[in-house]
Amino acid sequence: MTAVYGSLELMKKFHDTGLCHFDFTVQNILINKDYKMRLCNFAKWTPVYTNNLRYIHKMNNFRSFESDITYLAILEYSPPECLSLRKIHRKENIKNQEIRKKYYFDVASRDKYVLEIVFSFIWIPNFLYERADEVDDK
Repeated sequence: MTAVYGSLELMKKFHDTGLCHFDFTVQNILINKDYKMRLCNFAKWTPVYTNNLRYIHKMNNFRSFESDITYLAILEYSPPECLSLRKIHRKENIKNQEIRKKYYFDVASRDKYVLEIVFSFIWIPNFLYERADEVDDK
């Protein structure tokens, strides 16, 4: 089994249980002597689906879990929407849920984006960019 396929299987198994890892990085993938892969560091996991979103007062079904928390995992693994939100978080401290809801993103999408970064890291054993801030990466 290749490292790329193995990491895809890890993500799929985790999502099939109804959870997002939210810190899926090369550093959190363990490989034993038989090349079996396992995930570790579950401190930041979230559900994939929920029937209780903060900004929807009455829900009768499950929806994708959404978050506006951007300060997760290693900065180089952050998707573009999280980098944009980081700037907003630095400037403003939004407490009103009606205003805050426009900054929410699907956590499963974030996990999938990070999986692409893991694939890139396996193929090219370094980050593609020195920094995750477009201003510094000109």
